[in-house]
Amino acid sequence: MTAQTQLSVRTPRWNYEKLENRFWFRGNPHLSHLIHALSFLFPPGEETFVRSVQRFRGAISEPCLSADIDAFIAQESLHGAQHRRLNLWLSQRIPEAEQYCEAIAASIRADFKRVDQRFPKLNLAITVAFEHMTAIAATALLERPEIVDSIEEPLRSLLIWHAIEEIEHRSVAFDVYQTVSGSYPLRMLAMVFACIMLVSQTLRYQMKLLARDGQLGNWRSLREALHLTCGPNGYFRALLKPFLSYGRASFHPSQACQSVSIEAWQRRMQELD
Repeated sequence: MTAQTQLSVRTPRWNYEKLENRFWFRGNPHLSHLIHALSFLFPPGEETFVRSVQRFRGAISEPCLSADIDAFIAQESLHGAQHRRLNLWLSQRIPEAEQYCEAIAASIRADFKRVDQRFPKLNLAITVAFEHMTAIAATALLERPEIVDSIEEPLRSLLIWHAIEEIEHRSVAFDVYQTVSGSYPLRMLAMVFACIMLVSQTLRYQMKLLARDGQLGNWRSLREALHLTCGPNGYFRALLKPFLSYGRASFHPSQACQSVSIEAWQRRMQELD
């Protein structure tokens, strides 16, 4: 009997041309361009995540994990495709965005190839680190429906969909890593690399987009963004505890992200469609 996966592969069909305002996140340039900068990272990032897991596919004998790997690859491939569409939409409004996407893709692919030639397990560990960060970020978003409701369609549906699937497959890369390596020091080193890359690249391209739009000096936008992300009930503050849980030697992703009802958010997304 063929093993079945618990992961669902959903194929969305959204028309981004319906979105007229590029400041679609609360009308705020800083918040909107933060997500745009992250979206630049997703297509090449998802591509390298898939390749890092595929590299060790032959070492996996457990049928359920093999089935989960297939679903993980399908989900991540669709994530990359949807964010390419979003990036294309933005590049039609900010021509420089296409150059930014190409520069990021070239950098990520070169780094992956260089590491993969000598330390393929490090690439897998970096994927594990990113998968943890995306899963806890997804959970924090879905725990805050007031934030979700402040995002215009179809970006709201895109982020809900992406968040649901990041939570669903949060354990797959980790389980592959534990099978082929399981090294705790390597896992921690990879998290350091992943954090440096994520923060530096995201802030760099967020600033480029803000400068291109003449919004760097928009202090009202900055204050609102800082309050939403770093204030008393800020989004980033909610990430701290689950992020630090990764440092436990006994950590497993299944221990995290349990506060969100995937079924409820699936129904919400269907209603939006």
